[in-house]
Amino acid sequence: MLHHAKALRFRIRVVLPVLLTILAVAGCGKARETERESTTSAPPPASPPPAGGYEAVEVKDGGAIEGVVLLEGPPPAPAKIRVARPSDQTVCGMEKTSHSLRVGSGGAVRDVVVHLEDIHRGRPLSSLSPPPLVDQKECQYDPHVAIYAHGVPLELTSSDPLLHNVHAYLKGGETLFNAAMPRRGMKLTKPLPPSGQVSLQCDVHSWMNATVWISPHPYVTSTDESGRFALAEVPPGKYTLKAWHPVLGETGQEVEVRTGTTASLTLRMSRRP
Repeated sequence: MLHHAKALRFRIRVVLPVLLTILAVAGCGKARETERESTTSAPPPASPPPAGGYEAVEVKDGGAIEGVVLLEGPPPAPAKIRVARPSDQTVCGMEKTSHSLRVGSGGAVRDVVVHLEDIHRGRPLSSLSPPPLVDQKECQYDPHVAIYAHGVPLELTSSDPLLHNVHAYLKGGETLFNAAMPRRGMKLTKPLPPSGQVSLQCDVHSWMNATVWISPHPYVTSTDESGRFALAEVPPGKYTLKAWHPVLGETGQEVEVRTGTTASLTLRMSRRP
């Protein structure tokens, strides 16, 4: 009996490690097989969708939209702001006229952003006019409304030999950035959100303000001093044309674009009560 017990203990000491090794190797092989299966069966990552769901296509049969934006009722008198600091007067002048609402002959409204709201296919975004360099010139932002394509950073400069600061706000009032620009010729590059509006304000000179409009498609423009606008190579279809102004708010109108024709519109905006 003692001999059999010793023999059994010997077999356990010899055989058990071998069995454990075999099981461990089998488990590792199974794990590697499972890993290979999960790696080969995993779908490839989806490519990111176009900005705003917009798809660039060749437009061969497009039409155009043109028109004018007019203010209903008598235009307000241009707001005048006295420049108080003598150190600023040599650059800014003694008095500035606010650019917040500029109305020309016949009620033509300048600096209105006009865009197609519900367009999803058309010319590539790169066909949008190159974005302007936003300058701080004679204590005003130039241009007052700047249109930028999705993904393009904001470019700022200053032609004035005095301190300005660019305080940029998102639509909800949250600060996007706040940067001082104390020297003439200074340049600044800042990223923008994917779409929407960014308001620019100089905290040093309260009358200095501007708007940056970021678009996911190229069918956007702003009205000139005659209140006029134009959009070209629009795919045929029915759309909502929107007009937005930082003081007057927003209005819209349905428009149908047909091949080879130009749809003409008059959009009317009114002052908020």
